[in-house]
Amino acid sequence: QDALSAFETSNPDVGITLRLEGLTSEQIKPLFDARKADIAYFYVLEAPDAVKSRYAWSERISLFVAADHPLARADAVLADDLANIPYLALQPDNMIRQLSEGALARAGLHCGRAEVENDSLYEIMTLVQKGRGYFATFGAMARDFGKMKNVQRIAYAQGLPQVEVRQAIRPDMENDAAVSALAEFLFR
Repeated sequence: QDALSAFETSNPDVGITLRLEGLTSEQIKPLFDARKADIAYFYVLEAPDAVKSRYAWSERISLFVAADHPLARADAVLADDLANIPYLALQPDNMIRQLSEGALARAGLHCGRAEVENDSLYEIMTLVQKGRGYFATFGAMARDFGKMKNVQRIAYAQGLPQVEVRQAIRPDMENDAAVSALAEFLFR
C-alpha cells in the first residue's frame, strides 16, 4: 500500500484501484478477460502455465502450537511428532489452507483430517493456546498468528516449504507505459 501511495503521488494522472484478496492463478485469467485488473499478484506452489507471470517473493509455511506444548520447546520436530497431535485448520475451501496443505504434502507432511475447521483466526488461536492442536498457515496470517500470546512456532526439522507470490500483467496491457511502470515500481 505504501508503494501504491508513493506511485500515485508521483503519477497523479494514473488512477489506481486496489483489490485486496488472496488470489490463485485460476482466478487471474477471468479477471484479466473481464478487464477487471491490469496487474495481479497471486499465490501458487509453482509457476502456472495458464498465466504469464514472474516470481515476486515467497511466503514460508509456519506451524504453531501452544507455548507450553512439548513441541514448542523441541529443537527439531519431525512429521512423525505431529502425527498424533490434532490438526486445526481453516475451512476446506479456504485458499490459505489449500496452499498450506499442498506445500506441506510436497515436503512430506500430510496434515490428515482436521479436528476443527474454522475461518475465525481468533477461534483457531484460542484452541491452539489451549493446547487443542497445531495450526499451519503462511503470509500475513502467519505473521499475525506468531504475535499472539501463548502461541509458539514449531521448529520443524525438515525445513518448511514456501508458497510463491507471482506478479502477472494483463496481456493486452503489457506494453502500456503506465501499467508497466506501476508493475516495475511494485516489483521492487
